[in-house]
Amino acid sequence: MKRTLCGAAVACGLAQSASATPREVQIRSIDFENSIVEIFSFSSETEDLTGWRLCTHDDDQVRQYTSPMAPRTISPGQSIYLYWNNDAPGGDPDRINIADLGGFFAGPLDRGPFSIGLYFPGHDGIVMFSDPFDMIDSIQWSIDGLDNNSADERSDEAELAGLWIDQSLWIATTPVSLSIMLTDATGGLLHGPKNYQVNEPVVCLADTNHDGMVTPADFTAWIAAFNADAPECDQNTDGQCTPADFTAWIANFNAGCG
Repeated sequence: MKRTLCGAAVACGLAQSASATPREVQIRSIDFENSIVEIFSFSSETEDLTGWRLCTHDDDQVRQYTSPMAPRTISPGQSIYLYWNNDAPGGDPDRINIADLGGFFAGPLDRGPFSIGLYFPGHDGIVMFSDPFDMIDSIQWSIDGLDNNSADERSDEAELAGLWIDQSLWIATTPVSLSIMLTDATGGLLHGPKNYQVNEPVVCLADTNHDGMVTPADFTAWIAAFNADAPECDQNTDGQCTPADFTAWIANFNAGCG
C-alpha cells in the first residue's frame, strides 16, 4: 500500500492533484568505509524510479542536485546501492556509480555534517525540490550530532513533509564511524536520530600502542600510559587511571581482540 503524507497545507493541496507519494522507498544505510548509500523499498508494490533525484549537502556544498534517474523500477524488499567513489562492481544493475546518475553530488561521503534528500517527480514529471510533497526521504548526520547551518538547506522541507522529526536534530557520528543503519524496519515515514544505529569500530583496549596487534609490547605501552596518566591507561573504563587498570589490562590481554 502506498502512503501519502502531507506535511504542510501547500503540500496537501498539491497532493490532491498528484499521484500518491511512494515514501516507503527509503535511505536505509550509509557505509562510510566504502562510500555507499543504500536505498531500500519497504513498499508492497513495485515502484517506478524514473525521474527520481537526489539533493545532497555538506559543510561547504549545498543544493547539489543529481540528474533525473533513467527509467527503472525497485521491487518490494529490493536495495539499490549508490557508489560515491564510482567503484561499483560491474554487471549488477542495482549497484550504481553516482557518475552514471549524472548531475552533482556533495562529497566526499564523510561522517558529516552531511544530508541527503530523495525526491520523486510529483509535478507532471518534474521535481520541485522546495516542495515538501516531492520529498520521499531525508537523512542528516554530523560529528557529535551538532547542528549545522550549511548542510541543513533542505531540512526544513523534510520536517514539513513529516519525514524528519526536527530540522535541528542530527544523527551523531564520530570521526571513525563505520556506518549508519535505519533501525525502523516497518517502512514508517517520520524519522529522527533515535531511528538509526551508528556502527563504530570495536575498541581493543589491550592494544595500547595502537599497532593493530595484542603483543607483550602493549604492556610497555600501558606502563608508559600509566605514568603519563594517558587515556590508554584506563583499562576498566571507570574513567580513572589507577593500579586496578593493570589487572584489567592483563584480563584484556588474555581475552585478545576479535
